[in-house]
Amino acid sequence: MFYVINAVCFVIKADQNRLTDRQQYIFDAIQSLFGEDIKENIVLLFTHSDGFPPKNALTAVKEAKVKCAVDEKNQPIYFLFDNRQSETLDEEYQMKQDHSWDLSYKGMAGIFNFLDMNKQARLKTTQNVLLKRQRFEENISEQKAHVQTMEQKQHELKQAQDDLEKHKENKNFEDTVEVSYRVKVDIDPAVAKQAMCCTVCEENCHYPGCWWVKNISWCHVFKNDHCTVCPKKCHFSKHVKEDKIYVTQKKSEKRINEDLKKEYDDNYEKSLSNVNKLNEELQELNNKKIKLVMEAFNCVEGLKTLALNTDSLFTLKHIDFLIEKMKEIKEPEKAEELENIKKRAESNQARHAAQHLCFI
Repeated sequence: MFYVINAVCFVIKADQNRLTDRQQYIFDAIQSLFGEDIKENIVLLFTHSDGFPPKNALTAVKEAKVKCAVDEKNQPIYFLFDNRQSETLDEEYQMKQDHSWDLSYKGMAGIFNFLDMNKQARLKTTQNVLLKRQRFEENISEQKAHVQTMEQKQHELKQAQDDLEKHKENKNFEDTVEVSYRVKVDIDPAVAKQAMCCTVCEENCHYPGCWWVKNISWCHVFKNDHCTVCPKKCHFSKHVKEDKIYVTQKKSEKRINEDLKKEYDDNYEKSLSNVNKLNEELQELNNKKIKLVMEAFNCVEGLKTLALNTDSLFTLKHIDFLIEKMKEIKEPEKAEELENIKKRAESNQARHAAQHLCFI
C-alpha cells in the first residue's frame, strides 16, 4: 500500500529578491525527502502580492533550484495572495480592500482548481527515498563501528607478530597485552532508544533507527526469519531488542612466554597460526568494509536518481567520510564522483552567500 498526496505548497513573499538562508535550508530539506514522483504536485504560493507577476520572487526560486509543477509554457505554477484583506480600514480604502479580497479569493480558487485537475501523487518513489536514506544512515553508523573493529584487529596482529619475535630471543618473560572483547552498554538516548542485537554474534544488527514492532521477526533486517546483517545470519529467536548495544572494549591479559616458546619449539607452524588467523580475519573485515562502502555509494547513487534534491544536506554531512573510505578501497573514480557532489553543494552555498551580500 502506498500513500498519496495532493499538493506540497512552498510559501514565499511576492516581493522577495532572494530566498533567506532559512527558507533555502527548509526547501532543500523538504525536497530531499520526496521523490521525483511528487514534482508535479509542488506549487508556489506568493503572499503580500500587489497582483502583478512576482518576477523577482520567481527568479529567486529558479536560482535556488526549487523544483515545482509547470504550466504549458514551462513556467512555474503559482498563486497570489494579499495579506491585508482582514484589516479594518477607513472607507476611502474600500476599493483597495475589495481588490485584496478578490486577489486572495482568486488565488484560493486557483489552488482548489489545481487540486481538482491534478492527479494525486502516489508516494512509491518517496517511500524508496526514505528507505534509502535510512539504510544510508545505518550503513555509515555500521562503517564507523567497523573502523574501530579493524583498528583493534590490526593492533592485535602487530602484538602477535612482536610476540613471535620476542619468543625467538627469550624464553623467560611475561608480557601484558591488550585484547578486545564485546560488552553491552546502555544506549545514548540522544542517538536511539532501542537496538536489535544478535546474542550469538554479539552484533548490533539494527542500530540506530530500530522502531517498535510487536514481533521481532517483523524488523526489516530479517529475511525468511534469518538476519541479513549478523555474520552467522542467525534466526530471529537469537536476537533481542533492548536499550543496550554491543561495543568493543579492551582488557589486559598476562601471557607467559614459556608456553608460547614451547609451542614455537614444538611446532613452528602452530606458532604462526595465530598470525595467519589474524591476517585472515583482517582480510574478511576488509572485504566487509569494501561491501559497506560500495553499499553506501549505491545509496547515494540511488538517491541521485530518485530524490528531488540530489545534493541534500542529509548526504553531504557524511560525504567527507565516504570519500576517504572510497579512496582507501582503491576506487578513485567513485571518490571523484562524490567529490563532484561536494563541489556542487559548496558552489551552491557560495552562490547563495554572494547573493546575500549583494542584497545587504
